[in-house]
Amino acid sequence: MNFSRSIKSTSITKRSIPLLTTLLIFTFTLGHSQIITTGLPVMKHFRKTDYRAGTQNWGISQDKQGFMYFANNNGLLRFDGNSWDLFPIPGNSLVRSVLCINDTIYVGAFEEFGYYTYSNGNDLTYTSLTQKIAGKAWGIDEVWRIYKYNNTILF
Repeated sequence: MNFSRSIKSTSITKRSIPLLTTLLIFTFTLGHSQIITTGLPVMKHFRKTDYRAGTQNWGISQDKQGFMYFANNNGLLRFDGNSWDLFPIPGNSLVRSVLCINDTIYVGAFEEFGYYTYSNGNDLTYTSLTQKIAGKAWGIDEVWRIYKYNNTILF
């Protein structure tokens, strides 16, 4: 009798092997197929309705306080990590380039270039440099890049 019991328990075990194997594979796969986010940057997609400005952003720069600035079709966009602010350029020109250096935000646009500085807390004031050029006959068009070279800003 003892011999027949071991045969019955062996046949049950043999039938259980495929089920146990499937269960083991499922558990292993489920445990290791989770998306690992440790070390990955947090990414968020912002829609045009979120920042309430033009569709295209042409350039990006970050100041020493961590604010992000975007050269946008409707002006200069500032993002503080929570809210968006738009600073149009005179003549509502498309801003094509932006570069933050210390507390100054340089921008290049269509037939316009200059810089923003902070005046009253969070308010930015624009200063145009276009008028400083003698005669507009040289034909300024789009200012696509801004560089700092030594102590000089190149548009």
